[in-house]
This record gives sequence, structure tokens and C-alpha cells, in this order.
Amino acid sequence: TRIARTTRRRVMMDVGGVVVVRNRYLYTAAGGDRRFFVKGVAFPDPPPLKPPTATPENPHPSVPPFNYNATAWIAILEQLREAVPDIDELNAVRIYRLDPSLDYSEFFNAAADLGFYVLVPLTSARDDSTVLDRSKPAPLCYPQSLLEYGIRAWKNYGRYPNILAGVVGNEVLNNFESWHAAPCIKAYARDLKRHMRAERDASYFANRTYQDQILTLPLMYAAQHFGIGAVLT
Repeated sequence: TRIARTTRRRVMMDVGGVVVVRNRYLYTAAGGDRRFFVKGVAFPDPPPLKPPTATPENPHPSVPPFNYNATAWIAILEQLREAVPDIDELNAVRIYRLDPSLDYSEFFNAAADLGFYVLVPLTSARDDSTVLDRSKPAPLCYPQSLLEYGIRAWKNYGRYPNILAGVVGNEVLNNFESWHAAPCIKAYARDLKRHMRAERDASYFANRTYQDQILTLPLMYAAQHFGIGAVLT
């Protein structure tokens, strides 16, 4: 049974609800001087898909590349909101795995209706060519195809006003040997920022409406929550 999409205090997920960075802090565009605090949870990783049944014509069927079920994902959001109705206590979810070639509009719009901001990944968890490689020193830890992937991901997800931030790396520095990859994290974030700013300026001079623009996302790095990588937080 779907719960009613209401909360104790409703946030309008439009241009006024966009979260912006001022100096070191977060604010909503229409919130004046009221700071925005992220209170969220990690969204459950999609379960692995069951391989299709083998047939004589296809004895070794492959698993589809990504498991996305909008109805099931939205049901999880509804369960979270039912458990914590107050959006001051739960206002965000972090997604670990997305595919920029897929359309997530149903999920992102439902998240907005339920009062959730979303943190999205800007690297792939499935392809070594589109993720920062902790095993290699700079500049080899920054694959050539990563920036193109990040731009595609940003253009897909950044169209929704409730996208809170993009994650440029997840626990890349998780031991002493991986510290040589640190410059690649900074370089990737720098390149994405440059591209987003260039697109923003082009949108301004083209007199595009807000609905036609893509958000300039805040970028974040997810450090390991324990151990050597945690010092970056």
C-alpha cells in the first residue's frame, strides 16, 4: 500500500528548494540565511538480477547490465518516509549505483514528492574505465573516459532540483598504498567544475529558462568511515 506523499513540513522541490553552497555551508535557494543540514541514509544497493533461464539456443545467458525497478525503488522511499515522517530528521538518500544511460525521472520525481534530496554517483561501480583507480599513481589513476562519463551522468541527474550533490569518488584512499591516487580525485573534481561552469555561462548567455538548465552540482568525496582514509573527512 502506498502511503500519502505528505510530511510534517513540506519542502518545495523547485527552484526555491535547490540546495546551494555559500562559503562552507549549505542553504536552500529560497531559505534565506537558514542553513541546510543533510540528514540521510544510504539507499539499499539493488539486489543482483537473477540470470535468465538457459535455453538450447542460448545456454549461457548474460545478466542484464543494471537492475533498475522504479516501482521497487519508490516503495523503499515510501517505507523510509513512513518510518521517519519529519523531513527535518530524514531529508536525503545516497545512491551508490546509477547508469547515466537510463531514465530515472520517475524515481527522482517521486523522491521530490516525498521530501528527499538525492546524492548521486559520478563514477561507475561496474566499469574500471569510468572510476578512479586507487591502484595507480597520478596521473594514471584518472582514466581518459572518466570525465566523459561524469559529464553524461551530470547531464542526466542534474536536471532535477532535488539532486543534492555528485560523488566524485568513494573510499578511493583506503590504505597507505592508495594515497598516490589523491591528485586524481582533485583533478576530476576540478574538471567537472570547469565543465559545469562553462555550461552555466552558456545557458546564461542563451537566455535559457530554469527548466532548460542543468544544476551546477556541489561535489563531494566519500572517505572511508574508518581506517586510514577517514582522515580526509
